[in-house]
Amino acid sequence: MNKEEYRFGFEVYDSAEQLSSEDAWLLQEARSVTQSAYAPYSNFNVGAVAKLSNGEMVAGTNQENASYPVGMCAERVLLASAATLYPNVPIETMAISYHNMNGDSSHPISPCGIC
Repeated sequence: MNKEEYRFGFEVYDSAEQLSSEDAWLLQEARSVTQSAYAPYSNFNVGAVAKLSNGEMVAGTNQENASYPVGMCAERVLLASAATLYPNVPIETMAISYHNMNGDSSHPISPCGIC
């Protein structure tokens, strides 16, 4: 039996103004791509953008359908697209944002948890 351990780290910022210019740009792209989400049932648009290690950028948005709440979250759409378009190319950085059509969109939220 082989035992493997995986770890990841992350940083918590008090505001987007503390981000590096590259990360701030990525977050702005995630905010922009929320406009492409298909969320007619929840009215909760989510966008995700990733920078890959080869320098390419890939985006994903949440996609709902008539069997709501079954659908695809933006993160899974992004990961599937990246894996299909650029097999075996690691993601360096990912930004995720949202636009709540029925309420406030000015504070951080947690992911849906499906993935």
